[in-house]
Amino acid sequence: MKKLITMLAASAMLVGLASCGQQPVTYTVTYDANGATSGTVPVDDTKYSAKQEVLVLGNIDLEKEEFTFVGWNTQADGEGEDYIAGSTFNIEANTTLYAQWTANIKFYSTSRTETYKSFSYSCNEEYSMPTNPTRNGYAFV
Repeated sequence: MKKLITMLAASAMLVGLASCGQQPVTYTVTYDANGATSGTVPVDDTKYSAKQEVLVLGNIDLEKEEFTFVGWNTQADGEGEDYIAGSTFNIEANTTLYAQWTANIKFYSTSRTETYKSFSYSCNEEYSMPTNPTRNGYAFV
């Protein structure tokens, strides 16, 4: 019996030594403005444990001239995973979410005093030109 108690005590001591001083692994989420011309990125100060669910934060006031904010991506070039505010993911490593932008394209009349049409386009996608404007006695060239 004494031998069994000694073995149990030694095992408990070894387990205690193995875990002593080890910090649990935590991960962070960082937001990157990715070329924004003004504003502030959201800040997530949470230390997440592995596989913990992360709630994606929204854009506070980031702006980029001639672009519209459309969400976040795990890669600056938009080739990673897309996320919108309020969506979730399970974290497995420190993660940076990059702001994603679509270009605002405006077609003006020749006087540039009024906008004919305005569109937001995502980069690296093909689009057709809008229909030509019309005005009696004039030709759009």
